[in-house]
Amino acid sequence: MENSKFMQFLERVLLPLADALNNNRYLTALRDGFMVALPLIIFGSIFVVIANLPFLDKLISPEAYTAYQNALGPASAATLSIMGMFVIIGIGYKLTAYYKEEAIYGGVVALAAFLILTPQVLEETTGVIPTASLGAQGMFLGIFTAFVSAELNRFFIQRGWTIKMPAGVPAAVSKSFSALIPITLTLSVFLLIRVLFSFTSFETMQNFIFTIIQQPLTILEAGFRQRLRLCY
Repeated sequence: MENSKFMQFLERVLLPLADALNNNRYLTALRDGFMVALPLIIFGSIFVVIANLPFLDKLISPEAYTAYQNALGPASAATLSIMGMFVIIGIGYKLTAYYKEEAIYGGVVALAAFLILTPQVLEETTGVIPTASLGAQGMFLGIFTAFVSAELNRFFIQRGWTIKMPAGVPAAVSKSFSALIPITLTLSVFLLIRVLFSFTSFETMQNFIFTIIQQPLTILEAGFRQRLRLCY
């Protein structure tokens, strides 16, 4: 009897909640965005394992082992190290497709917006984007950027702020010009955000996200792990 009541409770409370979450456009875009990156992540992970086979360094010379790892290194460097980029493109694409707009523009605008917010400085060298910012470290900012850029792009399109081309113009050209103004306005907003953050103590939005969100979550995770170790 108690099990029956418990199951009724689950059906009454949790099933509607699960349906609501499943139908949420942001969660759906987030899920699908990660699914876009999944094959690339698996590919990179496989070659990380292959490049670090146990005892291989004992079977061959150090020079041969280094050459072996260097030969396989690009597989993970081009996938796992910059996985955030693929997720960003996927989220922007899927959310824009949900709105029945040109999805490919949603993906590339999300990536461009993220790169605008990303500091292009590595130590003392300018014009260089650290791969760490394109991977898991920049994931929070990337997800936020993809959502906001898709919404801004849709907002400008719905306002009719587009360039209408004559009927005889090829479809590809017409779509490009139609996307010009919404993309320009969307990226200008992110450029303004970057400029505004440069006048704050955080200097960049990535530092802001890390300080406000990622760092507290990392501390909570470390505390949770410590409690688990103490319990066992």
